[in-house]
Amino acid sequence: PTVESTSPPPTVTSPPPPPPPPTVESTPPPPAVESLAHSVCGPYAVHARAAITFAGPQSTIHGGDMGVSPGTAITGNFAFAGGGHVVSTPDSAAFAASVLVAHTAAMVPRADGQAMAIEMGGVTFTPGTYRSGSAINFAFGTVVTLDGLNEPNPVFLFQALSTLVTAASTSFVLKNGARADNVLWALGTAATLGANSVLPGSILAGSAITFGTKAELLGCALAKTAITFESAGSVSLPQ
Repeated sequence: PTVESTSPPPTVTSPPPPPPPPTVESTPPPPAVESLAHSVCGPYAVHARAAITFAGPQSTIHGGDMGVSPGTAITGNFAFAGGGHVVSTPDSAAFAASVLVAHTAAMVPRADGQAMAIEMGGVTFTPGTYRSGSAINFAFGTVVTLDGLNEPNPVFLFQALSTLVTAASTSFVLKNGARADNVLWALGTAATLGANSVLPGSILAGSAITFGTKAELLGCALAKTAITFESAGSVSLPQ
C-alpha cells in the first residue's frame, strides 16, 4: 500500500515582546534656600566684640556657640542647651570681622524699603524691608503680627538708625509661613529687650544688646560692643 507522508505542523510564531516603558527622568528637588539666620549667624547664638555679661540667675544659650573678639571677657552664670560652646577669642576673630561686614550691609537702605513709624505695636507686617529713621519701639499691651502671606521663603528686615526697645511681656504673632529664622533686626545702635518679652529674629546691633529678666530671643544676638543678660534670659539659635 502507498504510505502518505504527514506534513509537519505549522510553525507558531511568538508575538514580539512589548516595547519597554518610556524612561521617565526624575526632576531633582530645588536647592534649599538658606535662611537669614543661617547666613548671618553661622554657628553663633551670641557674639560680641567687647564683653558678654550674665548677671543674676542662670541664662541659657540654646543650639549655638558663644564668643567675644577682639575682647575676651565672658562673665557670670550661663549654660548651653542642645549643643554649643565658648569659642576662644582667636578662633572667633574671623567671625567678628564678618559681623562688621554683615552689619554694614544690613543697614544699607533698600530700593523697595518702606518707611515705618517708631511705634510698631498693633501693626501687621508682610514680607519686605521696613526702615525707621530713628528708633523702633514695641509698646506694652500691644501685638505685632508678621504675616508670611504663604510665600515659600518670606523675609522680614527691620532697619532702625538708632535703637530697638521692646516693653515688658511683649511678643509677636507669626502666621502664614512667617518664621523667626527669616527675621533680621539691623540697628544703628542698641537693642533692649524688656523683661519676659519674646523677640523673633536675629539682631545685628551697632553697639550693645541688653536682655531684661527672662527676655527671650529666637535668633542670634550679634553686637559690636557688649551683650548683657540681666537675669535668666535665653537665646535660641534656629536650627
